[in-house]
Amino acid sequence: MVSVKIGESFTIDSKVLDERRECIISLPESYIGSEKKYPVLYILDAEYTPFYEKNLFSFHFMRVWEMVPEMIVVGIKNTIRNRDMIPVKLEDRPEAGGADRFLEFITEELQPTINKEYRTTGSNHIYGGSNAGLFVLYAMLNKPELFSGVISSSPMIGWCEELIHSLAEKSFNEHRYDNRLYMIYGKDDFKQVVETIPAFTDYLMEHAPDGLKWELKYLPDEGHVPFTSIYDGLKFLFPKQG
Repeated sequence: MVSVKIGESFTIDSKVLDERRECIISLPESYIGSEKKYPVLYILDAEYTPFYEKNLFSFHFMRVWEMVPEMIVVGIKNTIRNRDMIPVKLEDRPEAGGADRFLEFITEELQPTINKEYRTTGSNHIYGGSNAGLFVLYAMLNKPELFSGVISSSPMIGWCEELIHSLAEKSFNEHRYDNRLYMIYGKDDFKQVVETIPAFTDYLMEHAPDGLKWELKYLPDEGHVPFTSIYDGLKFLFPKQG
């Protein structure tokens, strides 16, 4: 039996989260022996190995056909997922409500570490599904300068719909956008998705700044976190690559 390597594991002793966080990094084939700098793609929920491998395979498949640029890929593993991905406290998920600290971890600890240890261009992109899809929206609305490309699959906006709308209003008024946002969900998705995405996209149609290029894909034969989410999302983030 031959093992297949998908990257190198590394850890960060996070002062923000007061815990050790594990990530997986995959470098481009041309990295060793070159002086090139690369954009970075962050993928959440990297501890779910089958899903992470599928997402990584999608990226590498697209690289074979030069549909996306060479990138450093960083998979972020969870410790307490609901705590980190959901911005508000919930009665049936008491650990939720720590998205601000997780965003601070990414901003103040993870990204500086990646930029220090590896040759990066400063262009960052992120993918998340379900609660992580909610988080990437939350991150974009709080700090649009953090990720120029955001892929949000089946975002669970229903956990905090009013917060997301108020953040969008504030962010669109206060920040300059130069971002691409891709959202995707299925007909048989969770109610926290299907009952809230239409209103959010209506808001985007009316109020999104010119610098925010966005697209929504609805799949009538799919459910939660459609299989092609990262593939379709990367095609939208990099329209000139194909």
